[in-house]
Amino acid sequence: MTDRKKQLALPSWANQTSKNKYQVLGQIPKPSYYSALATIPPINPSLITQSAHSMVPQKYTPTEYLLKSTTTNLFSVEPVHQNILDPIELVKQFFPPDCHFIPPHHEKTIDFYRDILLNHQSILIKPITDKRDPNKIIYHSIYTHNIVNLGEWGHPSLLKPLTGHPIQYNYYDYMESWFKVLLHENEKFTHSWFVQFDHKFKSTIPSWFVRWWHQFGAILDILPIELNDQVTLFSTMFKTNQHTSQFPVLLIFMIKYKVPWIIKWRYQLLNGIVSRQYLVKWWGQYNHQKIIDQVKVEFPARVPTPVQPVQPVQQQQPVQPIQQQQLAPVQPVQQQQLAPSQPQLDSLSVSSIKLGSPAPHSSRSTKTKKKCSQLLMLAQQLIAQASQEENSSSDESTNSNPYGLAYQDAQDPFA
Repeated sequence: MTDRKKQLALPSWANQTSKNKYQVLGQIPKPSYYSALATIPPINPSLITQSAHSMVPQKYTPTEYLLKSTTTNLFSVEPVHQNILDPIELVKQFFPPDCHFIPPHHEKTIDFYRDILLNHQSILIKPITDKRDPNKIIYHSIYTHNIVNLGEWGHPSLLKPLTGHPIQYNYYDYMESWFKVLLHENEKFTHSWFVQFDHKFKSTIPSWFVRWWHQFGAILDILPIELNDQVTLFSTMFKTNQHTSQFPVLLIFMIKYKVPWIIKWRYQLLNGIVSRQYLVKWWGQYNHQKIIDQVKVEFPARVPTPVQPVQPVQQQQPVQPIQQQQLAPVQPVQQQQLAPSQPQLDSLSVSSIKLGSPAPHSSRSTKTKKKCSQLLMLAQQLIAQASQEENSSSDESTNSNPYGLAYQDAQDPFA
């Protein structure tokens, strides 16, 4: 117990300059321990008003811790410890006494890292005691006042003295202090941290702080539903720059509105590796309605402008069809006057054609092929008939008048 008091107490110089008990981590007693953060009963959801405008702040809280997705692997189990299945016992066999990490230097204890942050006034730690027994530490509250940036420090290897410690520290140690200071734990492993950014916090967040947030920061699932909705609204309307755009929106929201959360951690043994898991929860006594009202004032919801009714369009007068331009009637092309035509073949009488007389020359140029073919057929019929008559009576054919025969005009006119 003497060694534990020495580890958790502030160095002597701090006790001489300040008697404020809230700047020490305090002593974690061995007697029965309980946390007031885990004894707040849940509120009946039916008592919570649905309307955000008429809602009275309630002590709404999920009493269960939610496991974060981030896990830190610590060490592998050696063969000599294979029979130990309790991760806490494995830790005791691997880490230095009353320590939950591997110190890079025997002087770099949890007190060393805590004093670095106190030296820069980056944090304020308050031990919360039991009202019935002031000697019992229930949990610790840690308030972030500022974060030193590399631009303020200079080169990260630049060493600075730390009062009460024999070794100096650099910016690497300062960054590591944020991860080591929250590794304080009591003997029953029931310790928790109440975390909140101070109302005066205005530091520029360093890029490396994202890793700290993944381990110890809050998650959306622990927030009351109505506050979660405001984070969604905030994410769509808050303007970031090139630097702040790399940070989770919930981190920016918690810093801006100083919303608290509760964090604890535990050990896990899986596949021969001891790791650290992180759990977070909401603090049910926090009046989050004031944050909701503040967000609504700074980022009013964009209500769509009501659509004006559209006046019915008056029916236009029907467009008169374009009248087709009157065109002069096309005069039929008059057939070219031809030379006086000869009597048509079909109108000629057989008696008007004289045997042996040549047919008019103009008829060959003016008759169509159709008329010619008809004439040839008629001539062939007449010739055939004449041949039959000649065979029947040769004497009659020589003494008869060729012009008196009915079909004598049917001889070939081109013979």
